[in-house]
Amino acid sequence: PPEIHITISEELKQTFIMEYSKDRQFETPYHEASAAKDSRSAGKRFFRDENGLLFFINADFQPHLCVPKALQQDILTESHEAPLETAHMG
Repeated sequence: PPEIHITISEELKQTFIMEYSKDRQFETPYHEASAAKDSRSAGKRFFRDENGLLFFINADFQPHLCVPKALQQDILTESHEAPLETAHMG
């Protein structure tokens, strides 16, 4: 399966985990998602990685980091405006 590598501070990681429990969209998937290596099996749309971050598996079996609503604006701003950390140009 494809892999994704991200680097975030321990503080931000803990904020993600805390916010998953407060976010209506991710609260249930976070608590139901398995952290086991077989968690990416057929039929399972969410998994937690070894750091406790929640990922969604799309129809092409590509993992996408789930960003709690409380963090979305900050993450978008950081990924689009930070000179060395941009997700893409523009």
